[in-house]
Amino acid sequence: MAGRRIAARIATVWCLLLVVGVGLPFAVLDTRTVETYYSVGPVDPLLAGLLGICCAIVIAAASTERTEPSLAAGVSLSLMLFSLGITASWALSLDHELILSFPVDPLFQYHPLAVVLTALLGTVSVFWYSHSLQLL
Repeated sequence: MAGRRIAARIATVWCLLLVVGVGLPFAVLDTRTVETYYSVGPVDPLLAGLLGICCAIVIAAASTERTEPSLAAGVSLSLMLFSLGITASWALSLDHELILSFPVDPLFQYHPLAVVLTALLGTVSVFWYSHSLQLL
């Protein structure tokens, strides 16, 4: 039981970290630059942030026993897999020169990689939560 709660909390934190990672450019860039940055790729990665919020809500509801944990695990795992696909396709379609043209710290060039890694770790943590429920 304690392992399930820990897995749920860690999964919730990673889902919320995905939201923070996707929202970070709004704190360091102006609105037009963020629009240009996120318009590249087949799907806007802001959708991954929305899915991350939904995932955090679903797992939090399951951990407080307001919804069926097995249903929440399945829904959250599918949401995070979609988020991983969205962020990976966006990051792979980005032009490196576009990122370097922004008037921010050079470390910002690693932002797409950080977002994809956060989505990957969020997916792994939700998988761990599903495994703690003995579903996988």
